[in-house]
Amino acid sequence: MKNIKKLCLMLSCIALICALVTGCASKEARSVISHINALGEISLNSSEELQNVNSEYASLSDEDKSDVSNYSKLEKANNAYVEAKKMNAPNVVREILDKANGETDDAKSLLKENADYMTNEQINQCLVEIGRWEFVKDAENELKQYLKNPYSFVKYSATCSVPELVELDGEKSGVYDDDGSIISGIYEYKVTFDYGATNSFGGMIRDITKITVHFQTGVRERQNELVLASYLL
Repeated sequence: MKNIKKLCLMLSCIALICALVTGCASKEARSVISHINALGEISLNSSEELQNVNSEYASLSDEDKSDVSNYSKLEKANNAYVEAKKMNAPNVVREILDKANGETDDAKSLLKENADYMTNEQINQCLVEIGRWEFVKDAENELKQYLKNPYSFVKYSATCSVPELVELDGEKSGVYDDDGSIISGIYEYKVTFDYGATNSFGGMIRDITKITVHFQTGVRERQNELVLASYLL
């Protein structure tokens, strides 16, 4: 009987301490405290959960923030997520490209989200692949202009060459800096399509066609930096 009384007394004390800690906190602050306590083991899949809790905490007033007694747990969770992202860095390029699945806007968004955890080499790998997706899309739009029914276009595969400077009068086109590096030039790339489309009689035909597209731009190496900057704004 005495042990039961002691246990009840201890529970009452614990409840009192909890009440003293959170009792004066606002409803919003108590909600954040509860959500922080609910954080489990942090992994790469914790992104959305952490984002929600961090956003909820950020929306509090300064006074309410001071009442979030377990904020240190949220800080530790955020640090654990950063470490998880760093550990996953070798796989991040493939993951970004797989998730985007050819959608350049999605790829740019994912690149912006992960850039802080990536090396310059990994960022450039993504930029090169995103650039090729855009080249393929441009070439696809050009190819559709020659089809009887552009809406019937079915792409089975597409391969894109590396952009190269166009030769004019036997010389590579371009404007060069004093050190010999190119400032700007006319580039071309070739996209080979294996595709299907309906003909004049409504029958589906399959063909392989190569589309050559030209564009003018600056130095490829420097452009990567500029393109990245625009992606990450």
